[in-house]
Amino acid sequence: MKYERRLVMRWLWGLLALGLFWTTPDLHAAPQSGQTAELADAAAAVRQCGVSSPLVDRILAESVEGRMTGEDVLSLLAALDRACASGVPLYPLEAKVEEGLGKRVPAIRIVPVLVTLQESLQRTSLALHAGGRAVSDEDVATIATAVSQGLPFDTVVRLLREYPAAPGADVAAAVKLAGQLRKAGVADGDVNAFLDAGLATEGVMPRWGGFPRLFMLARRQGVDAESVMAQAQQLLREGGTLPDLYNALGITSRDIRQGTGGSGHVSQ
Repeated sequence: MKYERRLVMRWLWGLLALGLFWTTPDLHAAPQSGQTAELADAAAAVRQCGVSSPLVDRILAESVEGRMTGEDVLSLLAALDRACASGVPLYPLEAKVEEGLGKRVPAIRIVPVLVTLQESLQRTSLALHAGGRAVSDEDVATIATAVSQGLPFDTVVRLLREYPAAPGADVAAAVKLAGQLRKAGVADGDVNAFLDAGLATEGVMPRWGGFPRLFMLARRQGVDAESVMAQAQQLLREGGTLPDLYNALGITSRDIRQGTGGSGHVSQ
């Protein structure tokens, strides 16, 4: 008898729970029919403009699966549509959306990042093409990303003005290095001197992409920043390479694997 009563009580509680489930409003309900049509139109527009179709599908899935509201999805698609219409390279913006979705960042925080990056891409593209310089979308994206992350645009303007014959790839590599070195705490004067030494010879800057890592290794070993930068500038002026600087600083392949500096010696 007691067992039967327990069964009846469980059944009643189950009915009650089921009733609550069906009557509780869904805070992330699927879009209504009108909004579904609006989402479909927005998705078709950005696909036609050139935005990655898999990315569009993923954005739509955020709404279908209840992780974003329809309004949030529309705001993301609208930001991508504006960027596409402006003619800037799309892949840096697509990468930002992918990153944001992967980290569950709300759309309200992703959209301003897209707006800032789009503006940086537009300004960079105009500046690079103004002098008839041959540049790739990758060059534009590299420079724009550095600027959107805090590098003063004046740095880009100075390099374009003072090195009109430098290929776009060289300028892009120099700007990327400038942003990384500033973040590492290198003084602007030392950064500018380093860039000037590298851009004096065509094709050098892209081969020094690993310099910020070397700089940090040397600093952890106790070599002061001014010495590292001075040695780098000297080698650049002499046509030296990044491995030459590793040797000059006494940093070995073992140090690189362990993430530590070497002897700390700076040749004169």
